[in-house]
Amino acid sequence: MGEYRTTTSYATALRIMFAVWAVLAGLTAAVQLTTFRVLRRFIANPFSLSFEQAEMWDERSVRLGIVLIAASLVAGVLFATWLWRSYKNLEAFGVAPVHKTSWAFWGWIVPFMNLVRPKQIVDEMWLASSPGLPAGTRDGHPVIPMWVHAWWAVFLLSRVVAPWFESQFGDSFDVDAAARDSLILGIISLLEIGGAVLAFWLVTRATERQEQKAHNLGLVEEAVQFRPASGRRVLLGGMIVASLIVCAVSMVLFHEADATMLAEVETIDGGDHRYDAHDVSFEYPASMVAAESGLIGDGSEATIDMGQVVVGSVASDLALVVIWSPFISDLTEAETSDLLADIADASASGYESPLVERGVPESIEGAMGPFIVRPFVIRAEGEEIALEAAAATCADSSRGVAALAMGDDQRRARAELEDLLATLRC
Repeated sequence: MGEYRTTTSYATALRIMFAVWAVLAGLTAAVQLTTFRVLRRFIANPFSLSFEQAEMWDERSVRLGIVLIAASLVAGVLFATWLWRSYKNLEAFGVAPVHKTSWAFWGWIVPFMNLVRPKQIVDEMWLASSPGLPAGTRDGHPVIPMWVHAWWAVFLLSRVVAPWFESQFGDSFDVDAAARDSLILGIISLLEIGGAVLAFWLVTRATERQEQKAHNLGLVEEAVQFRPASGRRVLLGGMIVASLIVCAVSMVLFHEADATMLAEVETIDGGDHRYDAHDVSFEYPASMVAAESGLIGDGSEATIDMGQVVVGSVASDLALVVIWSPFISDLTEAETSDLLADIADASASGYESPLVERGVPESIEGAMGPFIVRPFVIRAEGEEIALEAAAATCADSSRGVAALAMGDDQRRARAELEDLLATLRC
């Protein structure tokens, strides 16, 4: 017979790790479900997600991913060590293990075997550790509790299915598929809360069974019991409730953070939509959507002093932009023309080696008076983009407004810009 060695120290560390894991699973579920909500909003309105938001979500996922990887490594090493020692204790009980004890460790690593061998070892260890059996015998009624099967099912779901869905995210992906995958990953993360609780319970009960059996066989003087039976349901229930609270609170906090980013603004006015906020108003086609945000370097929210509205549609190759700022006010015609050229250069900066052709500025009448309008053509990466830009000082002279129309046809861009200026007021 082998020597019995207690696993209570490993079990205590694992119980702490699985309690932490349940909370992390709740946080992961919050991230995935909020991502699903953001992507669904993006599908309905492509201008409802800013670059800043996308970068923030990416950074948030990366940070959480690093924490999860670290927690997985620690929990994995602890669990494999605990299982190896627990499985080896069967020799002290006079039971010859069916598999080599080394499989308690390598069974988690060897491909395909890691889908079945760890569960086989857990089942065998559970049955042979029954406190009521005499030395050298196995459980005559080999019934594994259903919750042990549930633990393994959730483990496979989170370690095999979830990584496959995560691998579907890439530099370019189908947004509908990404939203679906986020929802599925969120549900799996919620199930993983239960998996962490079941793993917590497995380590607790299996260790207590071995301790009690060792005591019955005279291998230890006193069997370790982690917690009185009356308090166990409260403990497990508390883990689940705490994890769900973390999930719910995180989703609320994420929602509040997202709410200050890019928000859709649409008000129906006859057959067209009408934007009317921050003392800026204009009409745009009902087939398009509008979204407001702060200017670059001026935070994420539009204010009465500075802001911009982007109008566009997935089905259209035309985009409209309205910008208001005190830097646009009280400019001469030459200064306004130079400002529009700077805006055109900024619009072309996202392309590689762009060539911007500048047209001759002219004055046209708009709803609030004369606008300086200047045409541009951006040539870059084999594309030719028509840009029509206009600017004027607002009625109170404290700020000015600029309007842009971009598309693949110069005439259409000019026509859309003129329609916009016919209703633009500030």
